[in-house]
Amino acid sequence: MVVFVFGLFLALAGLPFSYIFLFSGIIMAVVGLFVKSSVTVEPEQGKKFCWYCYREIPVDVGICPHCKLKQ
Repeated sequence: MVVFVFGLFLALAGLPFSYIFLFSGIIMAVVGLFVKSSVTVEPEQGKKFCWYCYREIPVDVGICPHCKLKQ
């Protein structure tokens, strides 16, 4: 909707490329109605995701055993 509103503002300002934003906003809104939202992935009990490699690691570790970076 933000893209559509931005395109509408540009169209009211009389800029020629505003219709690209208008049509993109309409297409994004229509596609958004039919696409399923993604599933949220939660780590197992007592684990967390590494900030850098996104693997599951124990909650109490300070350095990831996979990528060796500090948490």
